Amino acid sequence: MKQNHRKIFNNRKKGRRSRDSTCITFLFSLWIIQFSLAQQPGVSKQMNVIIILALILFILMKLIGKEKGTKAFFSLIINFLIIFTAIMLIAHNLNPITITILACILISYVSLFTINGKHPKTYAAFWSTLLTLAVLFFFIYFIGYAARIQGFSEEEFEEISLYSLYIGTNFTKLIISTIIMSLIGAIIDTAISISSSMNEVFLHNPSITRRKLFESGLNISRDILGTTTNTLYFAFVGGYMALILWLKDLHYSFGTIINSKVFCSEIISILCSSLGVTLIIPITAGITSYILLSKKQYAVADGNSSENLEHLSDSSPDLAIDSNLDTNKIDIIKGDDIP
Repeated sequence: MKQNHRKIFNNRKKGRRSRDSTCITFLFSLWIIQFSLAQQPGVSKQMNVIIILALILFILMKLIGKEKGTKAFFSLIINFLIIFTAIMLIAHNLNPITITILACILISYVSLFTINGKHPKTYAAFWSTLLTLAVLFFFIYFIGYAARIQGFSEEEFEEISLYSLYIGTNFTKLIISTIIMSLIGAIIDTAISISSSMNEVFLHNPSITRRKLFESGLNISRDILGTTTNTLYFAFVGGYMALILWLKDLHYSFGTIINSKVFCSEIISILCSSLGVTLIIPITAGITSYILLSKKQYAVADGNSSENLEHLSDSSPDLAIDSNLDTNKIDIIKGDDIP
């Protein structure tokens, strides 16, 4: 048993060093790119600011978040690469919707499992995210075609008049992909917040029924819903304050503003994100209550033997084993094999 503990500790230590070196390598690569670009005439120095901000973010996340802060920054790098790859594939005339859905699945997996590990609450958040995304896809697909918000607005014609518009990309599918990508972050955040809270309720009251656990999840979610919706709203206002002022300088009436393509597309995006945040609440509460209670029944039926405990410790490196701990409680808390 002691050898297993030492092996788990060494593996975790190697994992932390690997993530730290990857993050530092990424920041160093940004500096190399900026240095090479700075040698060219006419290149702005804006990337210096990006590198400094990224370095400050990494240091703060490392100091405040410790290991999880490093994991979060590491997942941020991977998600950036996923989005960049998706954009490159779409630019090569692949189906934007298919590429976006695959990218969202990868982003969900990386964002959840890299930071939280293989835990029942993580599985619950992941499956809730995918189910919500599947339900919203058909609604967004219909809205994308019915609202006719694809392409460029009239206000942008002067800026793009010198460029060719024959780029071989379906703009309707592109706006659908944009809306899907804009809501994935919000529903992931809501899902893991709900499942983590419900997991804490379950750990403090293992005898709770599935219905009571579901109701507790809904009660917790009401507070999350209000703050998340406001976060989405103020993110829109802050990001498009210049757009609103520009439309006002054009002396547009209120009716013209809310019917303009450039404004309407952003409003639809923020409403779809809010709809996703609302819809994922009962889905996450239901899936989390099912997985946690099923995990408890599985652990009890499995006999809680020492062999099973040793297997769980090997498959879940975040679990610290103590011979004096109650094996029944440990089997309930951790485990990768979810029926």
